[in-house]
Amino acid sequence: MAAPIRCFCACNKKIIFQPLFMTSRNSYLTSCVSKGVQTEDKIVIPKKIKRDSLTVLKTLSQTVGKDPTAFPYGYIDDAYLLPRTVSERRRYLLSKESGKRTARYILNKYPELFKAYQHDEPRIENYHPIGEYTTQEPSETALLERIIRRDVTEALAMHKQLSDADVKVSSEINNELLDLLCYYGSKNPPNEFDDIEKSLMVEETQEEELEVEESGKNDSKKYKGGNIWVDGNPAEELFENMEKDDRSYNTMIQGMVKHRAFTKAFHLYNEMQEKGVKTDVDAYTSLLHAAAFIRYDHNQKWVIMEQLLKQMQLEGVQPTLATFNTTLERLTRMGGKGRQKAAPLVSEMKAIGIDPSLGTFGLLLNIFYKDNLPPTDMLYDIMDTIEGQHFTIKHKTDVYFFKNAMDVCFRLKDVELAYRVDELVNTGENSRLLGDNYLQNIYYSKFLHLICSMDGSENMMIYYHKLVPSILYPNSSIYIDMLRSLETALAFSTIPSLWKDISNYGQRYRQDIINTVLEVMANSFDLETETHREFVGVTKDVMNAFEESLSRRDNPLRWTATNLSHVLIILIQGRDVALARKVLQIFHSNQIKPSPGVMESFLDACVKTDYKEISYDILKLAVSNGLTLASSMAQRIKSDFTLDDNEKKQIDEILMEADIAI
Repeated sequence: MAAPIRCFCACNKKIIFQPLFMTSRNSYLTSCVSKGVQTEDKIVIPKKIKRDSLTVLKTLSQTVGKDPTAFPYGYIDDAYLLPRTVSERRRYLLSKESGKRTARYILNKYPELFKAYQHDEPRIENYHPIGEYTTQEPSETALLERIIRRDVTEALAMHKQLSDADVKVSSEINNELLDLLCYYGSKNPPNEFDDIEKSLMVEETQEEELEVEESGKNDSKKYKGGNIWVDGNPAEELFENMEKDDRSYNTMIQGMVKHRAFTKAFHLYNEMQEKGVKTDVDAYTSLLHAAAFIRYDHNQKWVIMEQLLKQMQLEGVQPTLATFNTTLERLTRMGGKGRQKAAPLVSEMKAIGIDPSLGTFGLLLNIFYKDNLPPTDMLYDIMDTIEGQHFTIKHKTDVYFFKNAMDVCFRLKDVELAYRVDELVNTGENSRLLGDNYLQNIYYSKFLHLICSMDGSENMMIYYHKLVPSILYPNSSIYIDMLRSLETALAFSTIPSLWKDISNYGQRYRQDIINTVLEVMANSFDLETETHREFVGVTKDVMNAFEESLSRRDNPLRWTATNLSHVLIILIQGRDVALARKVLQIFHSNQIKPSPGVMESFLDACVKTDYKEISYDILKLAVSNGLTLASSMAQRIKSDFTLDDNEKKQIDEILMEADIAI
């Protein structure tokens, strides 16, 4: 019977999370005074520290802060080439990568044109064309050369030539070939000149999993994550015919799991157990990943995973960080069972001397923060533990922690916790673990969204200028949140400068943003005259954007009664009578009928600014659209404005033309 493992002891007591984050403290004897031993002061010369060639540069880089106004270093410093939107950034990166691959293609196709570069010292292989194989005759050297180049087709052909010539290939070379076949599924790796668009698609960077019935069956129609393991493939043929050792078996298990032959991997594992072949930690890690796909019930999945972990302990196989993180990764898909087993697993991890990585904490967040589970304080406990620490990447899941942490902050609507997470990002070089552009965009977008909704406009603008454009290209929802935040804080003077950024960063023709900008400006009263003038300037630019969109875009901007009314109110407040009358003409030319509430808003603005001439035009608009409130509007104009007899007569004539009772 297998010996029990500590992290899987059955216990009905409530799980206590404190041991999960306790750090071991070693006590050292620092003084002999307590023992009565007299010591003498001595000069101790420290040993020389060996430093690499980049030590000075790294030290100097720590004295320089980030420039929030600078674009990312990956872009060419040219004002006409700098991307302004997410889509432009994607096209820019595609073009840049395409250029690199085209250069590589020309270099390999016409190597004679680049002979001058073949004498460089030291030799930089990437700047040289890929020449022919140096060894053409069948031999182990020729086979190894093809394996090193990852040429699966040529390696298999060379191996067949050696077999046909009755040349015995050593076990070591066979294992190297088996490694290649298992890693790439017995097919050549993707050509670097093919599918450039596909290779740089901005997509979900979470690990791709097959969303099928977790029965362990392969389904090539549904699985799009890579090659499917095919029965009788070259890897299986080589494995059957070669002299097998522990490495061969372990490589096959990892290959089968990588290409989703989960059931076959467990059959091979059972065969290894029967033959007494030792399973290494990497193969066990792969089997822990596969365990979740050969059973449907969560309890049954955990039974298999627990048996594997106990077997590792029985065989003396020391688990690694990848082993624990893989187990936690499977627990993220096991609901309440995952939450029940995660904390003891991490406690066991620390007990055997393995420090959790950022990815470990990120997986804990995925396990404990699910919509169908009760609330928890896990992120607060994690931040209390790791705050102020410096991290380096140790596992592939490390780059997801900050994105997951900000997701939790956004869900909890806790801006203070978000500030703590962002402070950790800016500690040392932790920002390198933010992940690729896609993950960074998610992190900073949600961070800015949270600041807009839960903090003051002053902090919002501070972080906005820090992040844009050096890190983040805001989308329309961010700008709408910012405009609403400025409206709540009555910080209307910031809107003109924000509109300039909206135009510069490719959001100028977004209908939702324009509607929000106009609404916020129209709802602002009792402002300084200069601010109203700036609003008029923004409104003119918005009107230009409407005209430009008619000829430049497939989906042009559309005037509505609401946004036209906002434009008219802004112009009345800014005392631009001529343009206000042009807006009234837009109502007529586009056959837009204003609502009674809109008409009353027009009249309110006219009364506040004492523009009785515009009020006549508004009354004519109400009459032409057959609005029943025209009569009440006429009475209000007479009462709220100081009119002479001729002006009153003019109003009566407007009503009489439409046969409206005075």
